Amino acid sequence: MNQIIDLYQHKDKGYNPFLITPQWQIAQLNYSAEQELNNIVRLDIHHRTDEAFYLIKGEVVLIAAEIIENHVIFELKLMKEGVVYNIRQNIWHNIVMRPDSHVLIIEDNDTHLGDFEFFYLSNSQIDELVKKVGKLLSEKKRMFNSKDYCYNLKIISKKMNSRERFVTALQGGIPDRVPIWEYLFSLKLQKEVMGYNTELYDGKTTTLMAAKLGLDVVWAPINGFCGIEDDPHELNEIYSDEWGITYRKNGWPIMAQLETPIKSREDWENYNLPTVASPNRIRIIKEAIAANDGQLAIAAGLLGPFTMMTWYLMDFETLSFSLFLDPDLVHEMTEAYVDWALEAARLAFKTGGVDAFHISDDWGGSGGLLVSPDHFREFFLQPFKRMVQGLKSLGVPVIMHNDGKIWDMLDNLVDTGISAYHPVEKTATMDLAIIKRKYFRKICPIGNVNNKTTMVNGTPEDVRKETIECLEIGMPGGGYILSTDHSLHDDIPLENVKALIDTVMKYGNYAHSIK
Repeated sequence: MNQIIDLYQHKDKGYNPFLITPQWQIAQLNYSAEQELNNIVRLDIHHRTDEAFYLIKGEVVLIAAEIIENHVIFELKLMKEGVVYNIRQNIWHNIVMRPDSHVLIIEDNDTHLGDFEFFYLSNSQIDELVKKVGKLLSEKKRMFNSKDYCYNLKIISKKMNSRERFVTALQGGIPDRVPIWEYLFSLKLQKEVMGYNTELYDGKTTTLMAAKLGLDVVWAPINGFCGIEDDPHELNEIYSDEWGITYRKNGWPIMAQLETPIKSREDWENYNLPTVASPNRIRIIKEAIAANDGQLAIAAGLLGPFTMMTWYLMDFETLSFSLFLDPDLVHEMTEAYVDWALEAARLAFKTGGVDAFHISDDWGGSGGLLVSPDHFREFFLQPFKRMVQGLKSLGVPVIMHNDGKIWDMLDNLVDTGISAYHPVEKTATMDLAIIKRKYFRKICPIGNVNNKTTMVNGTPEDVRKETIECLEIGMPGGGYILSTDHSLHDDIPLENVKALIDTVMKYGNYAHSIK
């Protein structure tokens, strides 16, 4: 006789619908970090089904809520084994779980694929929920004790160094404080902070400057990062780099190109990419590591394939024609560049001091994408994804810097597997609140105090207010790093830089904000 009883067992963390019929499904929800009290930042609702919960084992609090004009009224139940708890349709809810807890869920089939909506709690609503759950559990003398019940303060209040703080946020976790990130692209600021200027962007001075300012991260590009000099030049001097790109010395640290090497297929067939294992390839990174006291995080910088094709290997006009006249040439060049970049990244990673990789690849301007979404998907999305996955295979997070209005490609960008997105540019309509809500626990947003208006023309009080606004949006649930929406440049007064950093130090502490 054939077996007529089906057996199901779900041992992995998280939600798994395992018995699905045309009308209903049974799922098992096992403890995962997302269900910890300190990670509950939103409520769910289903409009077409009730949802029944049955405790298999463990310590679990079921949260239900009514929302009236944005005011949340919570109802909590400490679940008991042997009892079925039903959340009716159109009722907001969530669930708090402790490790080794397991719950069965019965609902309409495919509920998890479409019948849901989220409501993100404000900081004050999170505080209220934490207190109510804490009171319920302390009364029952279960789940938490007085030392750790409030928002897992025992874990959160652990003092972290900058590296730990940065990596925790990149991974979607809650650090002790919101990390601070900035590109240090200002000779004026360098002189004010360090008392001297450097001819080149060097790892030592940048690392010491980041530490002195109170930043948590230093950006250290892999040498060969186009536009950044490897050797000093006189003002207005014309020179070429190892890529065959011609520049005029007219800025610091990044110069705009005058001429690019590839104008045709013939140029490409006669072209050789730079040698990866050159003596200076990881000079800046080594300088940063040597100057670092072990506390700062180091993000190793590379350019992305689209930027290389539009600014450096080709110019935008040549690329635009090539997309139509010789699409294979574009594919060949992007694939060759990604191979080069991954080989260079492996050299950098072998130093032992790289905490994240950082890809600069600007896809948009303030008005929209630089090429159509279809062209991005056809020519650049897959090379970029291959680059991301190759970097992640080394075991570290990957950040993407992407200026401009990129809404039309943001879903695709998130799907490449990036860990974080910088800088969430305000003047390009990129909205931190929408990105935090839509991609919660998928990417870590980095941004986005306005560095074109507030940081330049505002008072320190203006900077403080905007920084607090960003913290209020980005902090809940962790997975957030604060920065301006691009870099610290010469037009920004030192007092505004200090105001931003001081505000994060005061208001970005998770344990203090929770208390």
